[in-house]
Amino acid sequence: MYVTLIDLAEDEAHRRHVLMFATSRLRAHDAAERVQAAKLFAMVSGDSEFLSRWVADEVRAAVAGIEGVNLSNVLAAARFSNGTLERVTSRSVDADGVIHTDRRETLRYAGCVSVVIRRSPSAPGVLDRIRRLAAIRAGIDPESVTVVEVPR
Repeated sequence: MYVTLIDLAEDEAHRRHVLMFATSRLRAHDAAERVQAAKLFAMVSGDSEFLSRWVADEVRAAVAGIEGVNLSNVLAAARFSNGTLERVTSRSVDADGVIHTDRRETLRYAGCVSVVIRRSPSAPGVLDRIRRLAAIRAGIDPESVTVVEVPR
């Protein structure tokens, strides 16, 4: 659905409607839906910094919700880097040379998030929880999230 909306956003009137839709979905309850809406907004608006700011806010919110983590101890709640959005369409060519396009396009998203916190006595597994929640909120693999503790 989101890729179809991007296709519709070719003239200014449709573009405004798509941006309003994406903005409304940025507050959705489901984290995956918020990620898709953020990707849609970034692509249609052309605001290259939007996704970085949005990811940082989402990760801050996730970290603030973890028991035993004081947000004032989070030095850099999220530093987002290498963020790219691409439209990916799977295409194949049959024996007659006809190109078939798979309309299930996706917005491929690559990036990494760093969360830097001051070292503090914390419950076991807090760093793993930060990594997992940050990955969910940013819509990336947990392996792309780095959590660094620095001395006080």
